[in-house]
Amino acid sequence: MAIFVLSRGKKNKINQLWAVLCIFVSIWGVGGFKFSTVTSKEDAFFWWRIASIGSIFIPILYYQFVCNFLNLRKKYLTFILLASYILGFTFLTFNLLFPDNFIGELRFVFNQMYFPNSFDQRNPLYFFFYITFYWILLLYAFFLLIKSYITSKGILRNQLKYVIIGSVIGWIGPHGVFLVIFNIADIYPFSNILIAIYPIIFTYAILRYRFMDIKLIFRRTMAYSLSAGLLTGIFAMLIITATNLLSTYVKLSSLKISVFAVLFIALLFNPLRNKIQKIIDRVFYKKTYDYYATMKKVSHDLVSMFELKKIFNYVGEMLYSTMNLRSIYILAAAPSGNFEAVYHMAYGKEKAVEKQDMAKSTGKGLLWIDRDCYIMKMLKTPDDVIIKYDLPATVDIHGEEAVTSVINTMKAFQGEAIVPVFVDNALAFLIILGEKRSGDLFSDEDISFLNTIGNQAAIAIKNANLYTEKLNSEKFASMGVMSSTFAHEIRTPLTSIKTFAQLMPEKWEDVEFREVFSKLVVDDVARIDSLIKDLLHFSSGKDLSSMEKVNVTSLMNEVLDHLKSKLELDNKQIRVEKKYDGTKVIVQGDAKKLTQAFSNIANNGCQAIEEQGVLAVNITPNGENVSISISDTGKGISGVEIDKIFDPFFTTKPMGIGLGLAICRKIVTDHNGTIAVTSEIARGTTFTISLPLMN
Repeated sequence: MAIFVLSRGKKNKINQLWAVLCIFVSIWGVGGFKFSTVTSKEDAFFWWRIASIGSIFIPILYYQFVCNFLNLRKKYLTFILLASYILGFTFLTFNLLFPDNFIGELRFVFNQMYFPNSFDQRNPLYFFFYITFYWILLLYAFFLLIKSYITSKGILRNQLKYVIIGSVIGWIGPHGVFLVIFNIADIYPFSNILIAIYPIIFTYAILRYRFMDIKLIFRRTMAYSLSAGLLTGIFAMLIITATNLLSTYVKLSSLKISVFAVLFIALLFNPLRNKIQKIIDRVFYKKTYDYYATMKKVSHDLVSMFELKKIFNYVGEMLYSTMNLRSIYILAAAPSGNFEAVYHMAYGKEKAVEKQDMAKSTGKGLLWIDRDCYIMKMLKTPDDVIIKYDLPATVDIHGEEAVTSVINTMKAFQGEAIVPVFVDNALAFLIILGEKRSGDLFSDEDISFLNTIGNQAAIAIKNANLYTEKLNSEKFASMGVMSSTFAHEIRTPLTSIKTFAQLMPEKWEDVEFREVFSKLVVDDVARIDSLIKDLLHFSSGKDLSSMEKVNVTSLMNEVLDHLKSKLELDNKQIRVEKKYDGTKVIVQGDAKKLTQAFSNIANNGCQAIEEQGVLAVNITPNGENVSISISDTGKGISGVEIDKIFDPFFTTKPMGIGLGLAICRKIVTDHNGTIAVTSEIARGTTFTISLPLMN
């Protein structure tokens, strides 16, 4: 471990200290192994002196490592370290020059090895060394670690957790030896095996949480291969052992043993291998989301989104929840070229906020990233994901100033990773992800997942831009149609008014002229007013402020009664049939607007009946909705026209601008309802409106 840690950070003081610490632990281990295996008392005494060299400096180096790892620079801590080294070299001097006064006389224990007999000899120096270093100094180092663990978060918290666990296990290990040394209990020092366990825990911290800034890519395939190889070796050993036993004691033939071995492997190998792989996934990779299922859902959902705000909100909320983040920002390219925050979510305040509100919520005022900053220089392709934890290793590539600037910018956004999203080879927006609430690092799989999400978001944004361009072109086209239609419809009454106004000075005395003029002007002004009202109704937003309980039956009765009166005045041979009873059917809505929709459709039905016919109305409650059908026996609508009748400014009438049915559909939609039409040429047309019933 010392060689490995040092090779991964030769210039890092923490790595250097840990390597030296491992070397002294090795000295303790080698000395302990030798004094427990030699047979002569003199050889045991020699190896006890060697082992003591390691045991003297292990606590000092560990304390120094803790202070450096936690970046503690207080004077009293430096004083403790200096005093510890002075004591350490004092103990070392006695160990090398006056070992009888430090280690003392040895005694034979467990019928196997020699141990110091410090208790019987009342050896105060060795006891002072033990209490000072292995209780006071080490426990104080543990206190510093625990104190930092309580206040830390994220990856540092996880690193400290395993440092504390590994250190406590390593501290307990040698106490089996000290129990025998001080004659507290003659228990065989099995606890020494814990000294070998604690490096495994530190190795896990390196693999899982990049302890001491060591990035070791332990790929899943490598782990699976190693586990499969280990399992194969175990099976091979079991089969060889079983073969020897069975052939010796049971006298089975080699063929039978081979058949048994094949069956044994076939039944157990795959289940055990799968179980081990699941354990590896859980211990080393801790997969918290289904990569492919999530990507499938994201692809499906983004296809139907054509608004940038919805895309930003969806991507932000999905990443925040899926990756269990503490915070997330999305910054979009502004016209100035800078990137401004358009979305933010943080742990404890789980909501998206507008850009204007974000300044109040964050209180930092840093809601944008300059287009000329170092981050932009690092983000050249969609694959250039920036991980803050990896930035120090790129100083040789980008320079110390650039790396420091990027780290400071990411800190302002509580960011741990930046994902660029390119649209048409141009950087469109940035996703700044905070740390995971679990404290885990962003794995290679996470990076792949983020790249894929960025690509999907880029496609969605491109589609949204194309959709917006299409809408704008259609909007301008509709404005052209509306302008020409509206101009045509207004020009006719205005021409009449202008003509009569020009003739008025000459024919004012003509009573008949004045009567015709008065009637024409009133009718034409009413016509213009009606056109303007239709246009305003169509262009107005959803306004249902006057929502109330509406009895559809009663409302339809009023509409049809008014229609009958109008038909009688116009001498139309049209029969109005009510195919519903007087049962109340209650919906929540705007009575005036519903009346307008029903009247418009009923009037259109009467206009479609050229001479005589029937207008039939039916009201049918159906579960949670009510179905209102209005049918006529008119000329019908062709298949080409029926697809366009709800389009604004489409009309087959010589008079009108084609907004009536568009307004009807808008009214029904505003009431959370639907409207449909069926028609047959020369047989008639049926409009069916469905509205939600009140509970």
